Amino acid sequence: AFFDKERCEDLKSAHERNHADRFILIAEPRFLGALRDKLDHPTRDAITREIDKDLTKQNADDIRKKLSL
Repeated sequence: AFFDKERCEDLKSAHERNHADRFILIAEPRFLGALRDKLDHPTRDAITREIDKDLTKQNADDIRKKLSL
């Protein structure tokens, strides 16, 4: 619970300070749900895409392919 709250604060801070105007959230399904529930409305509105998968064991190139970057 503490970790997801910290991540939400990180996203909120980045959004408020104009370091990011939109986000793509990637997390395993349960954690993604926990994040979604704790985000404030302005930050939640900045989410343009959600991917409910655990990609922690993927390399950066594979993740970019999944995001089509």
